[in-house]
Amino acid sequence: MTVTVDIGNTNIVMGFWENDAPKVFRFETSVSGTYNEYYAAIKPALLEVFPQLRNGVPDLLSEQKISGVKWGISSVVPSLTGIIEQILRCFFSRESVVLNKELFMRPDFPVKVPDSAVDEIGADIICDAFGALETGGRSVIVDFGTALTITAVDFDGTIKGVSIAPGIKTAVKSLFDNTAQLPPDIPLVYPESVLGTDTFSAIQSGVLFGYGGLIKEIVSEMKNELDRGSSRPCFVVATGGLSSLVAPHVKIFDSIDGNLTLRGLKNIVTKYGQP
Repeated sequence: MTVTVDIGNTNIVMGFWENDAPKVFRFETSVSGTYNEYYAAIKPALLEVFPQLRNGVPDLLSEQKISGVKWGISSVVPSLTGIIEQILRCFFSRESVVLNKELFMRPDFPVKVPDSAVDEIGADIICDAFGALETGGRSVIVDFGTALTITAVDFDGTIKGVSIAPGIKTAVKSLFDNTAQLPPDIPLVYPESVLGTDTFSAIQSGVLFGYGGLIKEIVSEMKNELDRGSSRPCFVVATGGLSSLVAPHVKIFDSIDGNLTLRGLKNIVTKYGQP
């Protein structure tokens, strides 16, 4: 089994891989969260996946840890990386793979990061690009997270560039936080028409159809730049929490993979994890 942990600004997502479809658990990210709080949140997921732990949960010094599990972490919240790694070291005997600059700057790492971005690029963007390598061609990856990231990757794994905008939920929260009369609990579902007839449907129209237009325009421009002087196909992939909602309405995607970040991390762990 391979265990992958993606620490994001909104959620920590764990994937347990025995085949191509992981068992996924999500936990809310809290920068102020303590070791004990995260241990209490993660432990039930581990007990569900590894029933043998019900006979006794190991600690950091225990010799009764689970063997045969490769595991890795990608994180855009540095203050939590060590906490989550220490918790999981209580359970797994193998050492972890932590996606960091030392790893992705290795000469044999297939995703190439521009020199201008090596000190600031998000681990999630690298995982997305690594996961998209399976397409065998160039790709544009739209990741619906706390931030909306759109990443252009060349056929040789080079990240050509990234566009970042506020994520859909982030934009909606900002709208509510900065207005006095808009209702705070509008569900993110597509309205029947772009013509909003009340406040709910007007906001749904503006946010969802508006972001659809933003995505189409940026993806189109990225593909135009990637297509210059090349006849290789370019695949457009949607991932992230809202990909299954938005992608079917924005008809530019070749595939929807809500677990692309975890899949890319799994492939990294498979390649670089402890034998």
